[in-house]
Amino acid sequence: MRILICEDERDCAQALAAQCMDYLTRSGIEAEILTEYTAETIMQHDPDILLLDIEMPGISGITAKDMLCQTDGKPLIIFVSSHTEMMPQAFGRNVISFIAKPARQFEIEESLETAIRLLPRDIRIELEDGNTVSSADIAYIAVDGVYTDVYLVSGEHVSNQRKSLSAWEETLQETDFLRVSDRHLINCAYIQEINGEGAILEHSLGVLHISRRRKAACKESYRNYCKRMAKLI
Repeated sequence: MRILICEDERDCAQALAAQCMDYLTRSGIEAEILTEYTAETIMQHDPDILLLDIEMPGISGITAKDMLCQTDGKPLIIFVSSHTEMMPQAFGRNVISFIAKPARQFEIEESLETAIRLLPRDIRIELEDGNTVSSADIAYIAVDGVYTDVYLVSGEHVSNQRKSLSAWEETLQETDFLRVSDRHLINCAYIQEINGEGAILEHSLGVLHISRRRKAACKESYRNYCKRMAKLI
């Protein structure tokens, strides 16, 4: 997990980093904490959680938020700013809290706890060709004869995986994948909706059939996933 603090006042950035480290250490959570003093280079760091000021040199925190909120749920944003009058403009998709400066320890802890709970559950997957992919980049896995194919959200797919769908399901049991039929295992992050047609996927990835015997359980599991992620909607 990577936490980026985007704050142009160096003393404030260091204080926030210390507050984050204090919480993470006491909670036994491993994370990399980085600091940046302008908002232009945020995505170069690919953060999972972003602590963001509003008044920044160059583009403002609000403008940065608007750009970042076009991404698929990452990073999760915690505003830390003295400009409380900007709070209505600050909120949006991916924004989970607004903390007024000076940030108090319990406010940092509560926001980080929420963000960590909402982060996509991600593991590294080793494929047959020796390459690895993040489970967060997999849209779904499909049976193809005696093999399985891994379909990535980028539109690419990796064929001829010898692992069975049941084995994939076991590997991914701690993530947000949903077994919808004997042929498909879907990443809930890329389900747009579940209706009478089946599971409609985002990014024009298609519609996947949900078997009749799994339909009720799939709807309930997806509903629970949506409730957990509700703060990002």
